Amino acid sequence: MKGVGCVSLLFLVCGQSVADDFFKPYILTDIGWSSTSNINGEQQYHYQEGRLAPNFIGIKARKELGNGYAGVLKVESGYSLQDLKITGDGLFSRQMFAGLDSDFGQVTVGKQWDFMFETLAVDRWGEKLRNVPLLQLQAGPFFNLGLPTGSIDYNRVAAGFPTDRAVKYLSPDFNGFSFGVMHGDGDPGSNIRYGKTRSFSVKYIQSPLRVMAAYTDSRHRAINRGRDGIRNYGVGAAYDFSSFIGDALYTRTENTYSHGAIDSYAIGALVPVTTHSSLYANYMYLKGNARLNKNMANQVGVTYDYRFNKNWDAYVSAVYQITGGDDQSAYISGAYGVSSDREQSVLHVGVRFYYE
Repeated sequence: MKGVGCVSLLFLVCGQSVADDFFKPYILTDIGWSSTSNINGEQQYHYQEGRLAPNFIGIKARKELGNGYAGVLKVESGYSLQDLKITGDGLFSRQMFAGLDSDFGQVTVGKQWDFMFETLAVDRWGEKLRNVPLLQLQAGPFFNLGLPTGSIDYNRVAAGFPTDRAVKYLSPDFNGFSFGVMHGDGDPGSNIRYGKTRSFSVKYIQSPLRVMAAYTDSRHRAINRGRDGIRNYGVGAAYDFSSFIGDALYTRTENTYSHGAIDSYAIGALVPVTTHSSLYANYMYLKGNARLNKNMANQVGVTYDYRFNKNWDAYVSAVYQITGGDDQSAYISGAYGVSSDREQSVLHVGVRFYYE
């Protein structure tokens, strides 16, 4: 988009770099193998990518401009090793934004994540986000919520839906408190991606406590011809205890046209096992309202991750979901397919590589 192109020119015309400048290409690759129960009544085994973290490649940059201002830039694409293709929409399918950072806050323009992900996932887990797999996030028997993508990432915490043509403002830190505002036009003509999107956040981060709230309202062409959409809001928290990190999350997801809604509750703990390994375990209770036939799910999951060095790690995830209500087809987020009955389990073994 034009705004990104104009701001990115700052990186070409501003003279020599200083100590705080950087231009960093980066890449993440995550591959593995899954055993999934109840796919057409059978246990099935499949190669799957991006279960602990999505595969992506990108560039991030910062250029000091003087007088307390700096230009920032990020472009990022998802990709698949299976067919060697870019995943998602366009060359930069995940993120493509540029902007200005200063003591007054940061303003960015382009394709960006909303605050359901940035605040309730990135800020809540911090650097420990790398230990939380897609398999342990929210999905379930909520296929009549009204989204063409099904129930995966219905509350947007898994970063499944970047917003096109968005303007975002992040405030400076006020003794641990900060807030954010985003408005995006999105892609109203798409059958998959969202259209006009508004998002807000507020958070308090002061070690060892992190508390935050976020709101996102996105219209979708598939819902009342784009006049309505999906509204999400939630609150989250995390606390760094001496021996483990505990986290909690509540989100509410509503179809503003059908009034179908899901209340999602989650608690988790990240426990260091050795200096090179950790264990993340969580429990989720997901409940749809009467418009969603009172479908519900209970899910438990655990992931053990072993880091060989700063670039390589290996992991194993085990997740189990059981459902209730009128439509009882279980579905674990990122599973190979929907269960043919009310239970589903996934065992996934993978390796991950990251370099920047």
